[in-house]
This record gives sequence, C-alpha cells and structure tokens, in this order.
Amino acid sequence: MTHNSPYNTKLDLIKDKKAHKLARGKHYGSYLERLMINRFKPNLVLCGHIHENFGIDKLGKSTLVNVGSTREGKLLLLILMRKLKNLRLS
Repeated sequence: MTHNSPYNTKLDLIKDKKAHKLARGKHYGSYLERLMINRFKPNLVLCGHIHENFGIDKLGKSTLVNVGSTREGKLLLLILMRKLKNLRLS
C-alpha cells in the first residue's frame, strides 16, 4: 500500500480538463515506487493521491489499483483469502 501512484502508468496521468494546461497529459507518479515494484514484484499495489485516476493497471505481473476518493463516491472492495479472491471497484 502506497500513497502515490507509480510513475508512467494509467494511474498517474493527468487527464482532467480542469487541470493546468502544462500538467495535462503528463505523468506525476513516483519514480521510487515504480522502481520498488519492479524490484520486489508484489502481486497487488494499492495507491491513491491522484484521485481522478480511480482504476486498475498492470506493471509487469503486479496489479496496481488507485482506490480513488470516498469523497467522490468511489469504493474499493477487496477480499483476500490466502490469495486475491475478488477485486471490485464501484
């Protein structure tokens, strides 16, 4: 579980039309988190920070999930039973 999204994924790309024009279309995730994921290859990474990029992406075999913001009505339901049983975003 991390705060920032890993760099250069769907989860750190600024695509909001309300964002400053210099930020739009750029990645603002963490280089360090990307390096750690590449090194340790976790099965699942939960992140946030960039709330508008609620969703799922992959980095190698690691599943990345930006859990979004409950303030925006987003929810992550995660059921773990020895291995990931079910992952649902709503």
